[in-house]
This record gives sequence, structure tokens and C-alpha cells, in this order.
Amino acid sequence: MLNLLPMALLESFTVHARILLDFLFAENPREDDVIAEDYFQSGKIWLKERGNKSNKLESIHKRVGKEVAHLTYTRQTITTDMKVWNFIEIASEINTVFNAFLTHVQKNHLSARRYVTEQKIEPTEPTVSFYIYENWVAEGHKARIHFGHCSYCKFGHGIHETTNERNGRWLGPYNTLQEALVSAQNTGGVVSKCKHCNPS
Repeated sequence: MLNLLPMALLESFTVHARILLDFLFAENPREDDVIAEDYFQSGKIWLKERGNKSNKLESIHKRVGKEVAHLTYTRQTITTDMKVWNFIEIASEINTVFNAFLTHVQKNHLSARRYVTEQKIEPTEPTVSFYIYENWVAEGHKARIHFGHCSYCKFGHGIHETTNERNGRWLGPYNTLQEALVSAQNTGGVVSKCKHCNPS
């Protein structure tokens, strides 16, 4: 008997990923679509804070449409190697942008209560983390603090997403800004905060 569970799980994950991407990166929304811009006084505020869609997310957005949501001729050109879905990486990328949304949206624009199986649970604040980039090459020894979701940090992966520590290294995560400040001072470098995400 054909095991449909793996396909069902794949479709569930990828379709949900596309729903979130449509919400966060609305391009041609329909009149009744709920999009992230709706939660800000001006849509331009969110466009500035979210940044551009990464190449990886752009690729995933298109793949879901061509390989999962719609029956297309493109499927005939997909090789076995091209069918790989890196779930953790995809979720991490989307989570980075969604955390930026949670950070910048006014809390009174979000629901104050949530219900699960009709049982009331208290709302929880999104998890916030801090990272330090210790750089011992550019303009001397520096230690710059970032929010984990910062597009320059990406939870300690950086914009180049490399583990090369020739020029510097990522430290963290830290649960509070104070912890990050202490650790940054302990590096012996000049401590500063990222001007892009302005951790506080």
C-alpha cells in the first residue's frame, strides 16, 4: 500500500511556508488577503524593516508553486537531487523575518488572547535573543551586538552564512542585552550596537 504520509507532511510544511511568505512578502495581494503591511500605520515601515527577500526564500516561494501547489510541466524537469527540501533552513529563514515582524509591530495590533481546543492560554512574548560579532580585522578589534533576527546576524550565521573565522566570529545566543554586553566587554574589543537592528 502506498505510504502517503511523507507527501502529506511535505505538502503541509511547504504550503504553510508559502502562506507565511505571502503574508510577509506580499507582491500582488488580493483585496481580502491579510498581509503584514496591514499591521503598520504605513506599509512602507514594514517594507523597510523586513528588508529584501533572500534568494533562498525567493527560490522556495517559486518551488512550492511549481512543485507542490500546482500541477505543472515544470515537474518533469525536476531531478532527484533537486527535490531536496531543507526544512530546518527554510523554517529558520522564515522565522528570522517573522521575528522582525513581531519586534516592530505594535502589540495592540495583535490578538491579546489565543485559544487552543477552546482552552484559554495566556499570550506569550516572542523569544528574543542577542548575538555578538567579534571582529579583529576591520578597523581594529570590535564587538558588535545584534538582535538574533537581524538580517546581518541571522542567528549567528551572518550575511555570508559561513563558519570561516579568519576575520571574526559569532558569539551567542544571549537571553538578555545585559548578558551580551558583559560578554562583548570580555572580548577586549570596542563594544557597539548594530545600527540596523538597534538592540535594546
